[in-house]
Amino acid sequence: MPEQVTTGIIEQEILGAFSGSDPLSIQIPRALKRVQEYMHASEAMLVLVSPQGRIRQVFDTVSMHWRVNSVEIRQLESQLIEHAAPTEPVTVESSGITDVLAPIHQQGKSDLVAYLVVRGVRAHGSNGNLSLMTQSCCEALHLSAMNAHLTFNIRDSYLKSTEALAMALEAKDEYTRGHSNLVMAHCMTISEQIKLPEDQRQKLSIGALLHDIGKIGVLDAVLNKPGRLTEDEYDMIKEHPRLGVQILKPLVPQFLDLEVLDCVLLHHERIDGKGYPEGIGGDEIPLLPRIVSVADSYDAMTSLRPYREPLMPAEAIQELERCAGTQFDPDIVAALKKAFNL
Repeated sequence: MPEQVTTGIIEQEILGAFSGSDPLSIQIPRALKRVQEYMHASEAMLVLVSPQGRIRQVFDTVSMHWRVNSVEIRQLESQLIEHAAPTEPVTVESSGITDVLAPIHQQGKSDLVAYLVVRGVRAHGSNGNLSLMTQSCCEALHLSAMNAHLTFNIRDSYLKSTEALAMALEAKDEYTRGHSNLVMAHCMTISEQIKLPEDQRQKLSIGALLHDIGKIGVLDAVLNKPGRLTEDEYDMIKEHPRLGVQILKPLVPQFLDLEVLDCVLLHHERIDGKGYPEGIGGDEIPLLPRIVSVADSYDAMTSLRPYREPLMPAEAIQELERCAGTQFDPDIVAALKKAFNL
């Protein structure tokens, strides 16, 4: 079969992966799986880059990764820099294995949109054939790369707006200012200690930052009340996880993962099932909100409040340990204690 016919078929097959109403987070990995098969490769990735040439998002044959800062991504950035951010496809040969780095440009312009990165190409015939196959794959992925950029920008703007609302909420109360950022930092400390996978760390960081976003819908007089809450006021406070989900739900699944919503909805659940708002317990509570629960409580205890002085870190850890197994996941408490060397 002539090469131009073969590459035309490949392009059509890859384009076929974008049929239906599935989101790009499913369609692009499906298309990359076909690229991997056609090029007899061990891995295929679509790497979106910013106007400055920095990696902002990665799709592989399984999933997408919104925030990328893993060791593998840093190595990939170094490889792109080493080859001077190639404007034409580059092949890297090592021990009979070929890696391909192919830029995808905005149609009719020189603006770089993304890279198709294909690793471990084992059987490709002539170099000319490999070049044609690579070109066909890039042309098939071009529109999806442009759409992914648009999706990224919309999501990023929405998230920044939502985060700004959360920060504005905290700024109204000097006692909770910076709380969400501290909770996120403690969550990252715990995640490092338990060796949480990178994709889960990304979801955890967003979930921790937005965990209290629902408090926007709670009266200031209730949120900032210095004394004991009445039963009705406490019931209002207990609604903030559900309010948070209502605010963020329009972002799922295009812009946010369901695990992020779990952090917002379930961070006040308890291991013994006596938490709120769902009243679930034990393993019914996913791992990420269990982490947020411990981090949230630790920051609350070690922060100044109008009705009490902050606890010392060791005192807060002791309180977490006292409630481990009833309110908190004992393994998460132990991880935080070990990370702080307390």
